[in-house]
Amino acid sequence: MQYLDTASGILLLHMICYHCWQWAELPPDAIWLRILSFFMPWFFFKSGMFYKNQSADKVIKKCFRKLIIPFLIFSIIGEIFDIIRILSIGAQWNIISGIKTIIGSLLKTGAIFGNYPLWFLPSLFAVRIIYNCLNKTKRHESLWLLLIIPILLFYTVKIAHIELPYYLYNVPTGLMFYMLGDKLRHIRLSNIILISIVTLYLISVIFCPQMVDMRSNKLLSGTYIGWIFMSVLGIMSINEICLRYFNNQNIFSKIGNKSMPIYCWHWVIILIVSILIRFSVLTKVQYFMVEVSFMIICLPLFVRLQRRLGF
Repeated sequence: MQYLDTASGILLLHMICYHCWQWAELPPDAIWLRILSFFMPWFFFKSGMFYKNQSADKVIKKCFRKLIIPFLIFSIIGEIFDIIRILSIGAQWNIISGIKTIIGSLLKTGAIFGNYPLWFLPSLFAVRIIYNCLNKTKRHESLWLLLIIPILLFYTVKIAHIELPYYLYNVPTGLMFYMLGDKLRHIRLSNIILISIVTLYLISVIFCPQMVDMRSNKLLSGTYIGWIFMSVLGIMSINEICLRYFNNQNIFSKIGNKSMPIYCWHWVIILIVSILIRFSVLTKVQYFMVEVSFMIICLPLFVRLQRRLGF
């Protein structure tokens, strides 16, 4: 499965650069952000490709160890550095109000500011458990209803003007992409189909981008249904391209193979940069380059340190 590691490495690097770009307050409509905007759906899809029907207790124990424990550890590490960041700019941090903020953020977004990107881990935890339970109903055709639920939820919330905790959005959407990963894992594309969907996807990227912030289910551009459709095309395209041309060990597959620790550490490094470097003394592009440079230097060191410490 080297090709999936390759795709994982490419999309993980895109996500890290995207977060650095956000912290540098650079234009959110930059065209490069559109190209791989399906990166979060891909990670749910990829997880679904490895689905195996197991007992509920086995799934819970396995997922708790692989997802929830890293979530807890790196949320605490991230929060420590975020407190240091707050104090470094001369702001006050109160324990009581800080704990209230953490609890409020967890209840609303499923993560805390000290490591916001980790929302994916508890959401994937819920997705895996729910999907495994649904598969035991023996009514596998009903699983295709998972395609409809996120769409109905999105438009219902939009029409009713209500606001729900983020995980009540991204878990149903994650279930949809997870199910598609399970059902479409063996699909292979012919040359003509691959060329057609890549062309269609690129036309969409250039002329009518379909983008959603999957964490909050916020529509950024295009339509929600269009985003789902284009995300599936993007996922199928990158998987097929990596399978054909990059199904061997390369720099991206090495990164993808270590995707979990890299993913867990990258936001912490962004916080460290914000502590060490004053944003006001650099241009936005310079600050972005500093962030990227720190990533290149620090991520390998932190991954090795984590391995030695055994967590």
